[in-house]
Amino acid sequence: MDICLRALELDDYKKIVIWRNNPEVTDLLGGNRFYVSSHREKEWVEDAIRNDRKNLHLVICDTDKEAIGLVNLTNIDLQNRKAEFSIMIGDKKSQGKGVGEKSTLLMLKHAFEFLNLNKVWLTVLTNNTIAIKLYEKIGFKNEGILRQEVYKNNSYQDMLVMSILKEEYVK
Repeated sequence: MDICLRALELDDYKKIVIWRNNPEVTDLLGGNRFYVSSHREKEWVEDAIRNDRKNLHLVICDTDKEAIGLVNLTNIDLQNRKAEFSIMIGDKKSQGKGVGEKSTLLMLKHAFEFLNLNKVWLTVLTNNTIAIKLYEKIGFKNEGILRQEVYKNNSYQDMLVMSILKEEYVK
């Protein structure tokens, strides 16, 4: 499946709020699940558009230019040349079709070639084996486990910290 990335637009909140309120989408993501109102999501999108110096939120689009997910670099630290990566494929029909891999590679290209970062890191639930295998395939390395890091689905869950360095990406 071909994809492209584009800047976040105000109307994107309409799809994002649906994704964030869908447990099938959020159960394997690291954050806690809570219901989000359209008003709150619109405010989040407005804030993300205005305050983009330390965070880059991009929309993943399919060939018809329809939004199918988000890919992010947050906590961008230009002094230490690192940032945190996250991704959400919100459109269930687009999952399992290579969208995550393509989006991750496009964001890493931006991080290392345009922003000149040295390190991109992420956290992922240890039970999200599909995502972990994808990150390993791309070149992310295991840095350690954050034990009982989040309380989700009535239990404490461990999170894996992974990272990729610019020199590893170039290879």
